[in-house]
Amino acid sequence: MVLADHNGEGKLNEATLHALSAARAAGAGDVSCLVAGAGGCAEVAAALSKADGVSKVLVAEAPELKGFLPERMVPLVLAAQKQFGFTHLFAPSCAVSRAVLPGVAAKLDVSPISDIIGVKDKVREDGACKKKVGGC
Repeated sequence: MVLADHNGEGKLNEATLHALSAARAAGAGDVSCLVAGAGGCAEVAAALSKADGVSKVLVAEAPELKGFLPERMVPLVLAAQKQFGFTHLFAPSCAVSRAVLPGVAAKLDVSPISDIIGVKDKVREDGACKKKVGGC
């Protein structure tokens, strides 16, 4: 799953498309995206639905998500992961992901890998890389 970053007014942060490319390069196949916030989510979801490799766009729009606070976003991401059984979570390098992903990783008892610059090989089903490259 890719956690989409946007400005809350319907403009997708293009870095989200880089995270989507990373998910595809890691062998995720068709990718689901989560668009969350207090506003502008429909426009962002529409843009993402046209992106190559996106199979599903999940939307959570509620006033409580204003400001993308980790206290609200972490439970949302965890609920999506649990409901749909996502094995990997990708997000663009941005303030929201730096605030949310450590909390998600802590709850799942895993270590996040942040600020990657490339994916060199596909990820196996057990989560390990086929080659030890770039922190995998």
